[in-house]
Amino acid sequence: MGESMAKKSIIVAGVGIAVGAYLILSFFTGTGIFETKTYILFSEIPTTIDEMARTSEVIVIGKVGNMIEAEYYDDGKKRKATSSMYIDIEQELTGNYKDKRIMIKTYGDGKSVINTAVQLKEGERVLLFLSYSDSDWDGADGYVVCCTSQKFSINHNDIAYNPVFGEYKLDELINIIQEARANRIKDAAVESDYAVIGKVKNIKKVSLIKDEPPDEYTITANVTIEIDRAVPDYKDKEVTFFVWGIDDIDYCIKDDRVCLYFIKHDKHDARKQSDEVADYYLYSGVFANDGAYKIVDGKAYGKEYPEGIELNELIERVKKYKGLN
Repeated sequence: MGESMAKKSIIVAGVGIAVGAYLILSFFTGTGIFETKTYILFSEIPTTIDEMARTSEVIVIGKVGNMIEAEYYDDGKKRKATSSMYIDIEQELTGNYKDKRIMIKTYGDGKSVINTAVQLKEGERVLLFLSYSDSDWDGADGYVVCCTSQKFSINHNDIAYNPVFGEYKLDELINIIQEARANRIKDAAVESDYAVIGKVKNIKKVSLIKDEPPDEYTITANVTIEIDRAVPDYKDKEVTFFVWGIDDIDYCIKDDRVCLYFIKHDKHDARKQSDEVADYYLYSGVFANDGAYKIVDGKAYGKEYPEGIELNELIERVKKYKGLN
């Protein structure tokens, strides 16, 4: 499955959801509060079915098996748990997973640590949007189900229900997913001005606070890359663009690596705060790093292609959506 789908640090089962700020209520011993149960709460960035369909690594329809095991952490103040279980696969919608059974994980154990966002019951028929997590927070690596949006329950009449999105006929939901996946990278291609490929030449931190110079904590920056290739052609050999967080392109900065960036020229919010901000900025959708794709052995890995896509194929798709073919 290609670098185990490039082993992304996207921990939220590929939904285009950020568990941007999830909170585990502390387990304080001796206080009488949560002595027997801890409840996990999640803050979920709004997403759409289209977004989840485009960014998920694996999308399965199947039945939930029994819980295999639970991993626990408790330091006396805070406790967490992740549970592992199998899904017996009836249908897989991405083509990225070939087996008939997949092991997934969810936060909580359903007993002492309760996930208030999503619970998986043995025997339940579900549709799940999944991505691979190698986050230390999750324990052992695996596919994680955390949040409300990524689980649809399916009844005996083939009606799929999600508390965020409501009811869909299963066939209708499958068609929505397949159509969205057929149009992956379209938004980035259409909404950006250029797709540029190259190596980072220079990074200059930029403070967005008036009269305060950048310091060690500043993460906003102008990034200059040496262009190997651009769609459409770019007039110069270098281009500088603004990023909201240099950590968002951390992979591309390391070891002189080649990446693809979708960039846009606009009077964006950061330009309003500082004249030092570059005219171009890195395209972002739900996440700030949606516009950066790392290139490994001729394949591009990024938000809408976590499993990887041949770089030349990606470029042809960009040309198609920009009307350059």
